[in-house]
Amino acid sequence: MTELNTKDKVLLEIYKEYQKDVPDMKNNINAKNIDVDLDEYKSAMEKHDNEGNIRNVTFTRGGQGNKILLVHTDNLMITERGIDYVKENLL
Repeated sequence: MTELNTKDKVLLEIYKEYQKDVPDMKNNINAKNIDVDLDEYKSAMEKHDNEGNIRNVTFTRGGQGNKILLVHTDNLMITERGIDYVKENLL
């Protein structure tokens, strides 16, 4: 199997967490736990949010260019579209 890109890795981990009886998105979904670059993680989360693969993620922005400073995953959910993507492309 080919190496997953950061965007796919992030969505797959969100899916795996979602499958647990008691998901803990806040503590388990972050760049460190997924083992990806922080800036790539922020970008991937924003892309998944824009594409409708996840919902209820919020971003704290600031600085020049209004960059993402923090990703808040407290209420993060994967959408039906995101689940379908994982099942069709990543499992």
